[in-house]
Amino acid sequence: MIDWFVPRSALTADQLCAVELSPHENRAVSGPPGSGKTLVLLHRADYLARRAGFGPMQFRVFTFGTVLADYMRTALELLGLPAAWVVTFDHWCMEIYRREIGGVLPWDERGPDFAAVRRAVRRLVQEAPRKYALYDFALVDEGQDLDREAYEILAVVARHVTVGLDYQQQIFEHGSPASEVYKILGVSKGSVALLKSQRCRPWVRSLAARLLAPAEREGFVDEAPAAPGEREQPLLYRAADVWDEVARLAEVVKTRTARNESVGILLGLNRHVQVYAQALTDAGLTVEARPDRAERRSSLPIIDFASDNPKVLAYPSAKGLSFDTVLLPRLSASSFPRASATRQRQLLFVALTRARRWVYLSAQRGRELPLLAELGMLASSPGLTVQEGVPPGGGIQLNLYAGPEHRHEAKPRQPAPPLPRADPLTDLF
Repeated sequence: MIDWFVPRSALTADQLCAVELSPHENRAVSGPPGSGKTLVLLHRADYLARRAGFGPMQFRVFTFGTVLADYMRTALELLGLPAAWVVTFDHWCMEIYRREIGGVLPWDERGPDFAAVRRAVRRLVQEAPRKYALYDFALVDEGQDLDREAYEILAVVARHVTVGLDYQQQIFEHGSPASEVYKILGVSKGSVALLKSQRCRPWVRSLAARLLAPAEREGFVDEAPAAPGEREQPLLYRAADVWDEVARLAEVVKTRTARNESVGILLGLNRHVQVYAQALTDAGLTVEARPDRAERRSSLPIIDFASDNPKVLAYPSAKGLSFDTVLLPRLSASSFPRASATRQRQLLFVALTRARRWVYLSAQRGRELPLLAELGMLASSPGLTVQEGVPPGGGIQLNLYAGPEHRHEAKPRQPAPPLPRADPLTDLF
């Protein structure tokens, strides 16, 4: 298995200091992508449970997303702590609602009305704070995505709270500003631990910095020294067509996994995840993907962070995670149909900074996301290599059909005709 979890003995001095902050007051740990906030919170759970005298069965680790929760559960198991105590905040609120309030959960047109559930739970715990002081401590990752009501609940149910924050990665509008978080939890600015970035290699940081405001770029790029011997620049592949793009993606996945690297393949929309995961599976790769609500019966392996198989995820699901290599295919406007230019920048920044070593980007020539041109990324430049694809004319024909009736063994590739509209990949445009 790829050694993705850094042991306590390998933490930096700043990280270890944050792990061992006194639990006698609430704390906030802030820092840029790659600074190790998730890692700090995991080791802090171990520190508080074992060294600070708190009972290991009296804590919760809250996240906003389900994939990050799975990632942290795997890590807690490695630390010998109960993985079941990692939960998304909204799932926890629904459980409290069912147990303490009862009745049918509030619903809206998309499913459970999480905002209404949080409001009901906040009223419940604030009316009986002694009864609902449930935990010795609570840890919160990606805390910038939780709203005010979430923190008002946390201030009641946990005797101690440590929250990890990074507002450069805030991609949900309902999150709370830092000043509000500090006020509700009683955190003073002097108790915030600022961590220096050390995960992303300089070429990756330099590319991600293009997405930041000018005032933020220099500090982000200069936060850590270059890794010795670093030569491999990020690569943008401008594919000739959809067949070329997916064929090249499969080749890159094979190459990077052969190097024993962890690989994350990130896509703009949840509905793209299963289609691309199936295309890579049909190309002879074993990948894992978390099905969305419409794909619960998917035959593809679901995400298991104890395995070294490449993971296929939507951008928001990758928050808090890290991989040696991150692959960003399908960088077209159709992958961000309702996203403003600002949100596109935020999503791409999160995606790029999941990478420790290398980033690969691809788009079909002529269909590139306009933001790529704005960032000067459609031609080779210092810190970015651009390659031009050619229409497939030989080698292996990828089967890109999603339906089981269309799946067959790979065969010699002939010049590809225009894809029929029944093909899920072309339908996504």
